[in-house]
Amino acid sequence: MRTDKIHAITLRQDGKSYSEISRELGVAKSTLSKWLADVVWSHDVKIANTRRNQSIEKLARLHENRQKMLEKRYVSAKVQAIAEYEVYSKDPHFVSGLAIYRCIGDCQQKTGIIRLSSSDHFPISHFQEFLQRFCKENESRAKLKLHLNANHNYSNCETWWLNHSKMPRERLLRTSVSYVAGANKKLQYGVATLIMSNKFLKVKILKWLDLLVSSNG
Repeated sequence: MRTDKIHAITLRQDGKSYSEISRELGVAKSTLSKWLADVVWSHDVKIANTRRNQSIEKLARLHENRQKMLEKRYVSAKVQAIAEYEVYSKDPHFVSGLAIYRCIGDCQQKTGIIRLSSSDHFPISHFQEFLQRFCKENESRAKLKLHLNANHNYSNCETWWLNHSKMPRERLLRTSVSYVAGANKKLQYGVATLIMSNKFLKVKILKWLDLLVSSNG
């Protein structure tokens, strides 16, 4: 028996399709069909491969449909942002909250993470109030993460940030500690990062920022 035929049978046993075997061995699919015509279990492999391909195609369609739904949702977020901007734009708290995010927030379009960091409690607490007032139901998803040096008193820093940010303790994430000499040594309470994962709201905030910048020339 030809060695390439033996190899073809082995690859078929591994679940390879005719196309995959043909590419690997350089043997025409018509030849493979003749070689494997009398191999009973080869038909079972074909059925299994067909089901696998159908599953992959189904997953691909589901992913494509989900992407289309998300795109529509994000378009809706921008439309909603435009309408709300007309209502909120005269409110100084709204404008200052956006200004804070533009200066120290994550403004990348590709992520759904709302994030801003500061060693000063005011931007954190002010943006927390911004979320409560203008984003309503989304505020409860915000969390706080501290970045401290090994020399900090963790308990005191956590208490200080929670009191000033008005963030419940249950929404305090695990503290990040740096053991690099001198890191944050001049920052009495370290650095805090307010984090919230919400792509819909992120799209709205970035749209609000675009409108704010364009309205101010």
